[in-house]
Amino acid sequence: MRTLLLIPAFCLILLYAPACFGGEFTFEAGAGAGLEYNDNVSESSDNPEPDFVTHIKPVLKMYYQGGRVYGEINYRGDYQLHAVNTDYDDFSHWLDAQVRGELVENLFFLEIKEELQPVYRSARRGDLTEGDTTNDLISRNRFTVSPYLTLHPSERAELRLGYRFTDSRYSRNLGGQDTRNSFLPQSGSDFYFDTDISQQHSFFAGLSHQATDRLTLSANMDATRWIGESESGRDTSYWRYTAQIGGTYEVAEDTILKIMAGPAYTIYDHGSTSLWPFVTAELSWKVGRSEFGLSASMDFTDDPESGESLQHGAYNIFWKKEFDRSRLHLGFGYHTYEGDLSSSQYLTNAYRPFVNYSYDLTDRLQFTAGASLNMAENPSQGSSWAYANAGLKYELDEKSWVSLSYRYKYADLSNQSKNWNYGRSYSESPYSVNRIMLEFYFGF
Repeated sequence: MRTLLLIPAFCLILLYAPACFGGEFTFEAGAGAGLEYNDNVSESSDNPEPDFVTHIKPVLKMYYQGGRVYGEINYRGDYQLHAVNTDYDDFSHWLDAQVRGELVENLFFLEIKEELQPVYRSARRGDLTEGDTTNDLISRNRFTVSPYLTLHPSERAELRLGYRFTDSRYSRNLGGQDTRNSFLPQSGSDFYFDTDISQQHSFFAGLSHQATDRLTLSANMDATRWIGESESGRDTSYWRYTAQIGGTYEVAEDTILKIMAGPAYTIYDHGSTSLWPFVTAELSWKVGRSEFGLSASMDFTDDPESGESLQHGAYNIFWKKEFDRSRLHLGFGYHTYEGDLSSSQYLTNAYRPFVNYSYDLTDRLQFTAGASLNMAENPSQGSSWAYANAGLKYELDEKSWVSLSYRYKYADLSNQSKNWNYGRSYSESPYSVNRIMLEFYFGF
């Protein structure tokens, strides 16, 4: 896997750069260990199977800023080992690594990024819920390299011209052995690594102009060639052309409004075309200890399940409030997903409210709790997931802590499509999962 090569390459760059250029360099590492009791590790309503799961969680962080080089690595892993083998062992990884170099001062730049993380098999489920079980997950590995020029037509204007190459891969297991998020390829005909691969070649141009101290006007254009195919083998390759105009306006000291809008025209290799709006709008403001936010967007997201690019509409509202010893975060999201292929033209609507709360019992002891709901529906089927959590966390020192947590999951997939199951059977009836975990983390 590419990541095995890029992690040491990034480490060498970040270790070598301070000696050559000076600058700021930080390094942090740690390891966590936890023991979890899960009363339904197979996520079944008919025959729930309990198990004890051991978690081993390594952490690595590196940062460098100096001269013409910037680099950062953030990695954490979760190795889950099941005591009585009621489920497969899992190896989940989260990686965000990037290096940016200024090859010609104030003119020519090069960015390289590597991302690795578990995601839901269906993009229609949205972002991964923190602490969710590893069922129904696959691993997404995304590599990006982008050389670009930055020009300054005037003191207040900046023009960026460049090219971006993106390679996205999803690892799957089709039965027998489950190594959904493993770094290393496994032997055996049941395991297929990087079966879904897509590549993007993008040529972009962006112009920004600081019209006033508070108003910045922007215009972006992008031409993208996307190469890939669906799981069924159908060609989903396309050309997509986008254009946006808009800007950012600082309404007040803590109030910012951002709007970008324009068309996105897609020409598929199989013959069809589509014209969608391409919009981003955000408004955030602070009043005392409260922070409010509104956002609306219409963009695109890749769907591992179908292999196509989905039109994604997202409409969110949130409120954050800080009290003397506690914090409250409330939010609600409405999302729509629609595809262009005849196999998935139906529109999916999803409703996602959530609440998170934390309270400082002492200077070192903190209580946290939260709940969220994900309800998805379309003309032919629907599904719902509910999550709740509560926990205590005690800080041993600045980098080490111990915690006791409880997580609850409820799922009703009775109407969910099962053709992307990949060896796991869904329950025909709603089921629930209760998990309790004691965890230690030591940083150095």
